Amino acid sequence: MKWYTVIPAFVIAFILQPTLCNIISIKGIGPNPILCLLLVGVFLFPRENRCITCAVVAGLLLDLTVGKYTGVYALTLLLTGLMTVGYKHYFNLESKLSVLPLAVIGTVVYYGVSTLILLIGGMSMSFVRILISLPGLLAWNIVIMYAMYFIMIRKATARPRRSRYERYEII
Repeated sequence: MKWYTVIPAFVIAFILQPTLCNIISIKGIGPNPILCLLLVGVFLFPRENRCITCAVVAGLLLDLTVGKYTGVYALTLLLTGLMTVGYKHYFNLESKLSVLPLAVIGTVVYYGVSTLILLIGGMSMSFVRILISLPGLLAWNIVIMYAMYFIMIRKATARPRRSRYERYEII
């Protein structure tokens, strides 16, 4: 993805995360558009560093605005993005089924690492509540990721335009 498309996408996801996603959440379980955009963007496009950088900045801003501890979500987004870079080397990006394990692994890693960091930081959390909410989080993120995948796959697999001086036949 190019910078002029990555930055507005993450700005929109950052605005949607604390506002609209809390409104449409069911029993406190809602989608995470920043995580979904990070996973799909890193998975589909060759320049992963742009997407990871914007996700870490969005995570820091999210920590500063609504988080209790600064840096938790930025660190978990960084680790999830790096995990996705490793994941994309083993799976085909044009297969629609490759998004399902990515969504499951990415969501579990993101919420597992953030929960672990918050527990180390002294926040009291219940593992039972997290395990109960995990299927709902997975369902939301899978739906959002498939919607983003079908929108973004057209750009990722588009052939570059040919120059008018380039030959059409390979000799």
